[in-house]
Amino acid sequence: MKKIILILLLFASLQANDIACGNDVYFGNGINTSEVEADDAKDEMKEQFRVRYPAKFDAVSSWQISYNHTHGIGIDLYESMLQKIYETPFGALSISYHVADLFGRGLKDIVKKVGKKVAKKAIRKYTSRLIRQATKSIAEAYWVKYKKQITKQEVELIYKEIFNQLIDEFIDNYIEKTEEEVMEQESRDMQTQAKAYLESIKNGNEVIVVAHSQGNLFANRFLRHFIFQPSENLKNSYHVISIATPADNVLDKKSPYKTFDNDIITLVPWSLKHNIKNPKRYYGVNALGEKIEFIVSFKAHEFLASYMATGATRKFILDNIEKNVNTVKYNSEPITPKQGAVEVTLSWEEQTCRQKKALNLDLSTSWDKGEFDVKDKNVSFEHFVIKDIMDVYPGTYKFFAHDKSNIELLDIDETYKNPINIYVSAKTPAEVKLYKLKAETLSQLDIGKILEMQIYVCT
Repeated sequence: MKKIILILLLFASLQANDIACGNDVYFGNGINTSEVEADDAKDEMKEQFRVRYPAKFDAVSSWQISYNHTHGIGIDLYESMLQKIYETPFGALSISYHVADLFGRGLKDIVKKVGKKVAKKAIRKYTSRLIRQATKSIAEAYWVKYKKQITKQEVELIYKEIFNQLIDEFIDNYIEKTEEEVMEQESRDMQTQAKAYLESIKNGNEVIVVAHSQGNLFANRFLRHFIFQPSENLKNSYHVISIATPADNVLDKKSPYKTFDNDIITLVPWSLKHNIKNPKRYYGVNALGEKIEFIVSFKAHEFLASYMATGATRKFILDNIEKNVNTVKYNSEPITPKQGAVEVTLSWEEQTCRQKKALNLDLSTSWDKGEFDVKDKNVSFEHFVIKDIMDVYPGTYKFFAHDKSNIELLDIDETYKNPINIYVSAKTPAEVKLYKLKAETLSQLDIGKILEMQIYVCT
């Protein structure tokens, strides 16, 4: 009786091996986005996911931001363009950049000019709005103080001239950062993001990045350039959902993306082609006073006001988060194997969440009697039993253990760092025996013959 209790205790320990595995969802923001705005985007995704997938909401361990700091629209554009140049080392854009440098006509000068022009235009547009709002009050105050009339138009012209000069000086000085300075800022953000991703994966969690705009350049760079020779474990635990991407590729063929046809990002050279028509169209008035449709728009590019506010793209984002959320039930209810005259159990003890997801050993036998009452049950053991002693006949019976694990989910050195204990227990009417093996390499998981049982007739 004492030996039978030993086997039952073995099952109890297997069920108690509780390894928590979950999912971490990150939002990777684009250019000119404050941390508050990035947080708002993350929170909106979280709430929408709660509504659409309430059963899977608790499977997400955390919702975080992979923040790409803004340094002003000019520097942000400069940084993005440099990322584009380096995203494909031997691509057309990268080669053009370096060839032009050889002839003293560096593309970095063009990049800076574009960044300056866009930055000045954006700031002038904002200051003009403020000036228009303030001119009436200024004109009234001028009349009260000097008893002289000055029109709102005159005030606006004066202040525009002052502000334009200040803007030119500010942008020209501010954007005169070297390529090294800009990429150093980018590298700091990349290191922070990578540290968070690696910590999530180390804890056994899936990493799901919803990347918007420039956030895609960071998300792609994590596995392509930042991590040297990423393991299969790392690659299989990292998922990117690309929105309005300026990149020329996705992480792999499985990575989904959506870009509206009228998104301003479609003007970025060597970026992925738009693949969905935006139901929202944007209009203006031309010089003749005619209503015209804008071919592209900044408004179409916005994450919350455009992509999350449109049914098809919101569904696309939430559905792909759900698709990558791991919901395997590791804390399953204990399974009590049947008892009988003969029992053979193959069990294994995982050390990490990744092993928990990947490992699956298969027990088989040459015995034509009995049954496998526990087999492929998403638990860490398989069990063979012959209930009635009258079905036990003399002979030699062999048992085998073969590896059916999803090896792609394991690091090459996963078992070396975290050896896997494998147990084989055998019970007959005469005795009970327990054997212990240790697998330190993936090849050692495919054991082959583990047991030879000989049944004799006692006379």
